Amino acid sequence: MYNLSLRRKRAQSTLEYAVVIAVIVGALIVMQQYIRRGIQGRLRQSADDVGEQASPHIAFNWTTTQNGTVSENVDSSAKITTNYVSDSQSRSGSETITLGGGTGTGTGTGTGTGTGTGTGTGTGTGTGGW
Repeated sequence: MYNLSLRRKRAQSTLEYAVVIAVIVGALIVMQQYIRRGIQGRLRQSADDVGEQASPHIAFNWTTTQNGTVSENVDSSAKITTNYVSDSQSRSGSETITLGGGTGTGTGTGTGTGTGTGTGTGTGTGTGGW
């Protein structure tokens, strides 16, 4: 009788351990997707922090200039109204791409205003075989 009682206790303990392990494994399987997304998010954030990488085949030299005027008015009820009076941006420079023994170059300039209109011109030439 004593031996049967001891066997039941051992079987119950083994079953309890099996259930605890199954619950832990199930939780890890459910959390796997969230852990993977978290790791991918951190990796992407690290890549974004590093910034755009320069290619050994592309050389560029761009200059961007931006100017703007903002007007802010405060009325008697402390309400602030912001008006963008003007905004302009211009960019100029050059770019050279070298692939497979050939080289292509291009230059360009462009301007734009805050009213949604802009003008730009550009030229480019290339020589060599790709």
